[in-house]
Amino acid sequence: MTRNPPRRRWSSRPTDAPRVLLECAGPDSPEIIADVIRREGYDVAVCTGPDGSHPCDLLTHGACELVDEADVVVNLFHNRVGDEIGTHVASIRRPPAMVNQTAPPSESRPGNPADPRVVTVGRRMDRSQLLASIREALRRRSGAGPVWGDGNP
Repeated sequence: MTRNPPRRRWSSRPTDAPRVLLECAGPDSPEIIADVIRREGYDVAVCTGPDGSHPCDLLTHGACELVDEADVVVNLFHNRVGDEIGTHVASIRRPPAMVNQTAPPSESRPGNPADPRVVTVGRRMDRSQLLASIREALRRRSGAGPVWGDGNP
């Protein structure tokens, strides 16, 4: 089996479409979900997450090319690894917009405080809810940008 087989890079053709990184485990049908998002005009890359032979670049090295190039990260892992990835994405200096799927917290996995930049969705959602969450994440991201002298490059 190849490393992260469903992983896809961005479209090689030039496009102005927002880039959506779909983070979704293989058993959850990431390619079907990615096709739904693509049909709405988004450029989509898929990451099926870390596995025994392939660590997550973001968690291991603190950087991921796909995350860095994304306009929106849709994190559908809904587990501890997904929580860690979501925390890392949110801590990037200029983070992409984010949709984060949650699962009920437990003693070993407490709930995180709400981040107004992150659109949080529940465990089950349909096509229209997924697409609405992506649009909302982009809307939240498109707020006023940094200004000269704010300390950001």
